[in-house]
Amino acid sequence: MGLRVRPMLHHRRPGVEYFGAGIVAKRRTYEYMMYSRIANQNEHKADMARLSPSKPVKLSTRIHKEFQDLLVAGEFKPGEKLRVADLMEQTGTSITPVREALIQLVSENAVEMYSPRAFAIPALSLDRYQEIRAMRLALEGIATEAATPRLRPDEIERLQKLHDAFVAAEAHRDGKATLRNNREFHFLIYRAANMPLLLATIERLWAMMGPILNVFYEKMETDYTGAEEHLNILAAVRADDGAKAAQAMQNDLRRGGASIEAYISRHTEMAEEAAGK
Repeated sequence: MGLRVRPMLHHRRPGVEYFGAGIVAKRRTYEYMMYSRIANQNEHKADMARLSPSKPVKLSTRIHKEFQDLLVAGEFKPGEKLRVADLMEQTGTSITPVREALIQLVSENAVEMYSPRAFAIPALSLDRYQEIRAMRLALEGIATEAATPRLRPDEIERLQKLHDAFVAAEAHRDGKATLRNNREFHFLIYRAANMPLLLATIERLWAMMGPILNVFYEKMETDYTGAEEHLNILAAVRADDGAKAAQAMQNDLRRGGASIEAYISRHTEMAEEAAGK
């Protein structure tokens, strides 16, 4: 009688099939848990979308932009106090978006914070002005050179009209109109450069400059009248010479800056004398 050989399939020790089944069960349990977790995450995301969490962010961003525009326009003075309650009333919003907007301006060095509800425009400072101007010289020169070949004939004509309006306002000692026309002249050029990151940085610098220009143009104490360099900028732009246009823009900032430096120095001396008394 010959030997009967069992197929190898049946040569298993007791418990091996049970052990293998256990692995399969654990794997299925793990897959179910992962599926449930992903499903829960998707449900959570769907809930968040329905809650529209972006609305408060958009509101604070809008308030920040409006406030920045007012700073650039010179609507605030150095050292001016900013009460959150007043700003809430003006914007018709709650404290959160107003404070978020102000904190962003603090991070951009346009506003100072003394407490969660107390903010202020930075005081006049010669060092602060000189640092801002040094950055403006570099960045606004770059923007002007980049803008020169992009400016259209109608935009160049608009620049001429803005310059003429600037000269007329200065002659009538209209500080607000002088500041507005000068600002529009500059930003028409900077926007034409089509460099959004550079433009945003220049806007932040002008937000720091606005309060300084507010008090400066109020007094109109300057030896640089008529902004002669504006005419040099226009001539260079018409000749499509970006390098000359950039140089003229930097000269404009330097020549106008000399009077601003003198004004800040006098103001600082007077403040120190008053404090000494």
